[in-house]
Amino acid sequence: MINHDLTEGNVTKSLLYFAAPMILGNLLQQCYNIADTWVVGKFVGAQALAAVGSSYALMTFLFSADRIVHGRRRSFFLLYR
Repeated sequence: MINHDLTEGNVTKSLLYFAAPMILGNLLQQCYNIADTWVVGKFVGAQALAAVGSSYALMTFLFSADRIVHGRRRSFFLLYR
């Protein structure tokens, strides 16, 4: 495992290094949403496309809430290990 000290060196490089996995995850999630919208719009119809479009914000919120819960649980166990 690579250890990278975020408190030393170039701040911009450290922030980009730290944020890269989250940025990549968001880009992949956006690609999934684009593909889902294209397939539903092409093969299912307008009402289904409206449902996909309206559910995107809800799904993004739920995934973010899930990440927050798992992160807090992990930090709790590390703190009281």
